[in-house]
Amino acid sequence: MRGVKQPIAESEYSMPRNRNIVVFLTSGQRCDAVGCADVWAVDTPHLDRLAMQGLPLSAVSPTPAATPSMVSLFTGLYPRQHGVLDEGSITDPMPGGWVKQFADAGYHIAGVGRVGMVVDHLHEACLVRDVSAVDGGGCAFLQYARRRGIYDMVRYGRENRQKAGPFALEGDGIDDPADDVDGFITRQAEIMIERLPEDQPWVLIVAYTGPGNDLPAPAKFRKQIDQERLEGGYAPADMRRIENYADIPYPRSMLQRLSPENLRNIRHHYFARVSQIDHGVGRLRSVLARENKVEQTWMTLCSDRGQLLGERGLVGHRAMLGPALYVPMWVVPPPSAMKAIDPSLTEEDEEADHGLVSTIDWVATLCAIGGVDVPPGCVGQSVLPAFHGYDVGSDATISEYGTRLMFETMQHRVVYDVETEDASALFDLVKDPDERNDLIDTKEAMSVLDMLRWHLAGALMKLRPIRA
Repeated sequence: MRGVKQPIAESEYSMPRNRNIVVFLTSGQRCDAVGCADVWAVDTPHLDRLAMQGLPLSAVSPTPAATPSMVSLFTGLYPRQHGVLDEGSITDPMPGGWVKQFADAGYHIAGVGRVGMVVDHLHEACLVRDVSAVDGGGCAFLQYARRRGIYDMVRYGRENRQKAGPFALEGDGIDDPADDVDGFITRQAEIMIERLPEDQPWVLIVAYTGPGNDLPAPAKFRKQIDQERLEGGYAPADMRRIENYADIPYPRSMLQRLSPENLRNIRHHYFARVSQIDHGVGRLRSVLARENKVEQTWMTLCSDRGQLLGERGLVGHRAMLGPALYVPMWVVPPPSAMKAIDPSLTEEDEEADHGLVSTIDWVATLCAIGGVDVPPGCVGQSVLPAFHGYDVGSDATISEYGTRLMFETMQHRVVYDVETEDASALFDLVKDPDERNDLIDTKEAMSVLDMLRWHLAGALMKLRPIRA
């Protein structure tokens, strides 16, 4: 383990500033949902290669709720700063965030997929609406589905999803991966790469809808997943305590009927979609190589939030538990920049004792790569110093949605109800990393909670609200 070094200023970095950036944004991808994590039966050679060539960190999402998490990824703000605390459509204009910062600095900004929140700041876009949409207005994929004659099939899958979320994964789904929404996004991103400018720095955002979109996966990728290796780890939900740390958006009877077989099916489609995204990343990297853009291009991958796959008997994402909060946050320099980095540092980094990293730090890192200012109000810290042997991260972070606020330190996670200011759940992550034992009603909780309240107060003081 390295000794802790003093922070260095951004201006002292020796890393070359190659300006082109490909941003891979996934949705609902938990940090262990890749082959290199060696946790699940999923083969992801392209994602594994991405992780091996850069800095693969696990980050805490500022919220496990879908809508506010995407707002946070684009603005670099915590929900209490941007004001979107729960699911639903956004009516107020959002701050331009890092996309506007890059555009104002002279970058050409292109986006494919779920980029509707920042479409006004993009120079070119292929917009795909959220998978809850069933009409074709403003969505390039649904318009494509109508032309292909598969719209009824797409609509059927989405309507099932609205009724029962991941419990509605039935049928064979789309046969041709290119006709699936994430396959469509990959193909449109390939086309966009081919026409990116040669005389101007650019950022390409590829924003997928999965793997946590609760839609049936294409058969090709389901065949790549060994269902028999997806069993295990199932325990019925404790229905008496769910509200302490989770919000279930579907009838509880569905959880009560959840069986190991049902859970295996949910996991099967989820990891098949991970394989599909892995395939897409491989294709896009091939296009970058063919277009001679690799040497000038940084790549980064991040997800909006994670996904529960049976932990504590739960599925879905609106929960203050690790699998719903921890996401991949990877930064991959181009080969030319890697030459300036001591290889022993990146090898040693696999065992580095970094602090807690938030996806808000991912926004700050992206801006550091591009040499632009962070968005107003963003308190994130770049993780680029890790390439120079410095520890990154902090000793605490928060996540929130609705009336729930999670505060995590290097040892504990506590969940508060912000209306009553009462703590509703407490876990010791060192002694109980799988979060099986809620300590909230134990004798040790009182002293721990007193300490955490003071720590939380300090963390919240710097998060002032920012409006458009």
